[in-house]
Amino acid sequence: TAGELTERQRQAYRLAGQGRVDAAIAMLDEGEIERDRANAEEELSLADAVREKALGQLRATVSEQLQLADLLGSQTLTPGLVERIGAVEGLPVVEDPGIIRPEAFLREVIDERLPNPYLPDAPQRIATDTSLKIPIRFGGTIRRYVERPDLDVGALVGIPLAIAAWLRYVLGVDDGLRAMQVSPDPQLPQLRAALTGVEPGRPQSYAGQLRPLLAQEALMGVDLCACGLAGRVEDYFKRMLAGPGAVRRTLREALDRQSDREE
Repeated sequence: TAGELTERQRQAYRLAGQGRVDAAIAMLDEGEIERDRANAEEELSLADAVREKALGQLRATVSEQLQLADLLGSQTLTPGLVERIGAVEGLPVVEDPGIIRPEAFLREVIDERLPNPYLPDAPQRIATDTSLKIPIRFGGTIRRYVERPDLDVGALVGIPLAIAAWLRYVLGVDDGLRAMQVSPDPQLPQLRAALTGVEPGRPQSYAGQLRPLLAQEALMGVDLCACGLAGRVEDYFKRMLAGPGAVRRTLREALDRQSDREE
C-alpha cells in the first residue's frame, strides 16, 4: 500500500546499513529512483517558491517600517502628530473614568510605552483594519466638537491629517512613490475602488473621489462633509499627492502652521 516499503526497498536499506551502498543502489528500480528524484525536485521547487514569497513579504514589511521610521524620525514637529491628536485635540472631550487620570495615561503612553524597546509593535499590525478603527478613534471626538458650543471643530488639524494620510497610503504607494504593501482591511477593495483615478505624484488626478467616503458616518463616525471637515481632509490629501516626500512635508507644514497660530 502507499506509504509502505516494498521488499526490494527493505533489502536495499539492509544492504545500505551494512555499508554495501553500491549493491543497495543496484537493487532499486530505475523508474522508482526517477520518480523519487522528480518528487524531491518538485518539493524543492515548492520550498523555493514559499521561500521567495516569504522573502518578498519580509522585504515589503521592512521597506514599510523603514519608511515609517524615517517619517517619524524626521518630524521635529511642535507638537508632534501623536501629541496633537492626543493632548491638544483629544483630551478636551475625554470623560474622566475616575480610575486613572486621562492626562496621566496619555503621558505614560507617549513618554514611556511608545519609546520602550521592550514593548515592540509593528506599524502593519497597528494599521490593520483601520476602517473599523476610524469611527471609534476619531469619530467620537469629532462628534463632541460638533455638539459642544465651547469647541470649534474647525480647530482640528491632527485628526484630519491622520485621516488624509491613511487614505493616501490606501493607494499602496509610499512617500517615496514606491509600491508598498498595505495592511489587511475588510474595506480595502471598496476604498481603492472609490479612489480610482487618483495617482500619487499627480495631485491634479484628484477630482473629489474622497467626498463619498468622507460623508459615510459608518466609515468616519460622523459625516465630515456635513460638519465642515471634509474640505480640510481633501486639502491635506491632495497636498500629499504632490510628489516624493509630500506626505512628510504636508504633516510638518500643517502642524507647524497650527502651532504658530496657537502661540
